[in-house]
Amino acid sequence: MRNLHIPGRSNVLAQNGMACTSNPLSSLEAIYILKKGGNTIDAAIAAAAVQAVVEPNATGIGEDCFALISMRGKKPISVNGSGISPEKYNIDFFESKKIKQIETTSHHSVTIPGAVHAWYSMHQKFGCIDFQELFITAEKYARYGFPVYEVVANSWQLNLNKLKKYPPTNSIF
Repeated sequence: MRNLHIPGRSNVLAQNGMACTSNPLSSLEAIYILKKGGNTIDAAIAAAAVQAVVEPNATGIGEDCFALISMRGKKPISVNGSGISPEKYNIDFFESKKIKQIETTSHHSVTIPGAVHAWYSMHQKFGCIDFQELFITAEKYARYGFPVYEVVANSWQLNLNKLKKYPPTNSIF
């Protein structure tokens, strides 16, 4: 049994594994994958996929992925799944468009997503169960819905003005 103690918090006890995300649906999916015979890599990918659906304001498949992996008995490795900038995004492009500053809400701040490629690469090297199985629950939530927790609803409400700022996102959201 493992015992994780965080000062100011209750102890956490687990016999065969644990999962912690900011959304209970993601944590439950990770535990489900572990019970199904998956390992920590499988559980982390499945939890991230669910998280991308149920809390898209915090993470998503269109984002980056950074991981530190330490498999039992092996040297730890890091995975950098950060996206690259589009090919034409260079100083000449921005100067020709008279862009002197890029706001974080601008479409110019977006990179080519790297998360899914990182998930696939990690799974190829360390995963146990079929890669496609890791996305079944996330797909179900995307198709049929899920409860939106208060924290997420509040975050969406606080960010409405960002979505309204640009015509494409204003028309969609």
